[in-house]
Amino acid sequence: MSPVPIEEERFKAYLHRQECPGSVAHLPNGDTSIFIAITAPFAPVLFSYRILLPYHWKDAQRLHEVAMYIAYIELRHWKRSALDQIVSPREMLQADIVTVLELADRLIAPRPWVEDMTQQFGTSHNALRQAAQSLSIPLQSMRTVLTARDSQVADAVHRQLKQTIGYPWFLPVDLRDRYPKDYW
Repeated sequence: MSPVPIEEERFKAYLHRQECPGSVAHLPNGDTSIFIAITAPFAPVLFSYRILLPYHWKDAQRLHEVAMYIAYIELRHWKRSALDQIVSPREMLQADIVTVLELADRLIAPRPWVEDMTQQFGTSHNALRQAAQSLSIPLQSMRTVLTARDSQVADAVHRQLKQTIGYPWFLPVDLRDRYPKDYW
């Protein structure tokens, strides 16, 4: 691994927020990730958190796992109506899992970049695989972004993320200024 693991580099803006700092650590063995949350005293909000990932996972897998935890944190902050929470808790739980996966894919494969790659190289499996490998992201993330239907919940949480850190996606530094900041 490089001196700074890719997931720490890409998610730095989110991990280093003053209001809720997070960190990533790497486990020497094991095959599951762990999320440790420290809540503020007498409050249902996070004070800080730590994500533990297996050291041997590939970059794309570690990126996706951190993105899923971030999506989960942000979805918890997003407010649903009280009626929604009472009427259909089981359906909401299933929808939340789908939303977390979609948000994670949106974070690590931003729509402007995915559209740019498909215009340049096409949508064939090999073209998408090469584009995904160029950023060390899972191919499935690109496919999700290309095929996802509009989701009001995912859009709302994504907007919330943009307001939180000022940038709606986590591109490598050299790509950040190539795409419009208001389109994601």
